[in-house]
Parts: sequence; C-alpha cells; structure tokens
Amino acid sequence: MIYKNILPRLKAVMKPYKIVNGNNYLPTLKRMLNVKKLDITYGTNGKPYIANSNKYFSISHANNLTIIIVMDKPVGIDMELIREYDHKLLKYLNINDDLDNESFFKEWTKREAYIKLHDYSLKDITCLKMDNCHFTYYKDGDYFITVCNNN
Repeated sequence: MIYKNILPRLKAVMKPYKIVNGNNYLPTLKRMLNVKKLDITYGTNGKPYIANSNKYFSISHANNLTIIIVMDKPVGIDMELIREYDHKLLKYLNINDDLDNESFFKEWTKREAYIKLHDYSLKDITCLKMDNCHFTYYKDGDYFITVCNNN
C-alpha cells in the first residue's frame, strides 16, 4: 500500500491549464472539453464564452504561447513572461513598493486575471477592488501565471 497517498500529491502538482504554441487554441480547447464542435460567444469587452455550456474557460497570450484553462465555474487567467518592467507602472497601478520583476508580474497577472474573470477592460486596471475572489499563482519556467475565480 505504498501508493495509497500518491494520487492526492499528484493532483496537488498537476496544473489546471494547458500551454500551446501559437494562437490556435481551439483544437486544444476542444480536447480539454472532449467535444468536436464549439460555439464561442463574446462578452462586452471580448471575454469568450462557450454558448449553451456549464463549462467556462479563459485564455492568455504571451510571446508565441497561449494558455488555456477550463473550469466548472467562471475563471480568468493571465500569463506573462518575467522580464524587466517599466517602474513607472508601479505608480500607475497604485503600488507603493519597489518590486522585483517576479513580484511585479505576480501583481500584473493578478489584475489581468481578475479583469478577464469579470469581462472588464484593461483600462479598469488602476481602479480594481479585487475582493471576493480566489487567486492561485504558478511559475512555469520564465512565465508567471495567475488564475482567478470567485470564492
């Protein structure tokens, strides 16, 4: 019975998202949903939805990669390459501390994932009240990823 406790540990390290090369994420999304055809609709600010489904998804692009997440409840995801950033953005985002690159992109992806969850616009990034949400953070290679869903 050595293996009895392995599944919970494996689930803890399994990532709930897929990363694909390029921008053509639809074949991967279909596989994730186990469907042959999708009817995608869009919210006011461009958030994609699966019509007539109880599944939700979110995508993000960084460089030539697309990240996709599918859940049973509304979700937002953002992925950014960790790199040098313009420190003027700290004031723009109302962040008082000087952050290292990884910490900055944790804050940035948190805000973008929240925006995607609620179908807000990027112009709203400076005035968000990010309450009543659960954030999960991942570092995948040189990328920082944040998943946001309602509590």
